[in-house]
Amino acid sequence: MSDKRSSPSVGLAVRNKVLPQALTLIKSSLLQGQALLALQNFFAALVYSANTSFDSLLESLLASAKPSPQSGGIAKQALHSIAQCVAVLCLAAGDQKCSSTVKMLTDILKDDSSSNSAKQHLALLCLGEIGRRKDLSAHAHIENIVIESFQSPFEEIKSAASYALGNIAVGNLPKYLPFILDQIDNQQKKQYLLLHSLKEVCFVEQNPSPA
Repeated sequence: MSDKRSSPSVGLAVRNKVLPQALTLIKSSLLQGQALLALQNFFAALVYSANTSFDSLLESLLASAKPSPQSGGIAKQALHSIAQCVAVLCLAAGDQKCSSTVKMLTDILKDDSSSNSAKQHLALLCLGEIGRRKDLSAHAHIENIVIESFQSPFEEIKSAASYALGNIAVGNLPKYLPFILDQIDNQQKKQYLLLHSLKEVCFVEQNPSPA
């Protein structure tokens, strides 16, 4: 798929037959390691080959995180897998698509009328995964937008916000690490979550992602 010389019929076959299976696989709670990395490379190759539009792929990935009446909610591991594939997809598509996706995700967090915690949860995980791979400092006050989710009544949202903040810091340590340390000193009620953000920074720095 990543070979530009591949015929259009190959791309069509992959889009029609392989992509639906990939979108099913990504919802597995067992997906990890080399299998997850291969899936990330698959989505990147689809964008590189220009056989499938970025927007339709992004929509399909985000839709795969929605709980279904048959299977109920999506496993936590599956949400992280989806977020990682979204991040790889954005980077493969280029700066403009990546920037517009980050704006869309932050708009979800800023929407006070939104009561969809699952949507906010995934948005935070996606921002964290994108931020770990790319400096997001061009998006003004993104750290403040993320930290607002520390006020959520839902534990999974607060945890995802902590994860996102730590990972965004990895993308630009000189800018965001002092912010986290300052918040730890001055925000006693948020200290626990902030320490988890700091822990995330340390973990990622010691275990850089291959993606």
